[in-house]
Amino acid sequence: MKVILASLLAWAMAWPVLAGPANIAMVKITGIESSMTIEVVLKHDDDGWEHFADSVAIFTTAGEKLANVAIKRPHAGHDYISVRLNNLDLPEGTEALIIKGNCSIDGWVGQPVTVSLR
Repeated sequence: MKVILASLLAWAMAWPVLAGPANIAMVKITGIESSMTIEVVLKHDDDGWEHFADSVAIFTTAGEKLANVAIKRPHAGHDYISVRLNNLDLPEGTEALIIKGNCSIDGWVGQPVTVSLR
């Protein structure tokens, strides 16, 4: 029994750490509708090139993708990742934005954040 438990423990410790979804932790929007800057802080436990938060996307509430910011490398050992998008031009009448984080393995499964612009 001890041998089996020790083997299971060794196997479990060798298994890659699951980084989980890329969740939005904070959003800051500055500027006016024709020229906004959006700063996003993403929470993801990157564990190397195989599994990391690789982008943040901005959508309208109708689902139109307005922008995508690529994260070019993993940030292993960092709890949070910051990205900035400058000079986002919004379609007329946009009242809210949906911000999502993407993970190289899990995709768009993190909790999106909706931000009202009014």
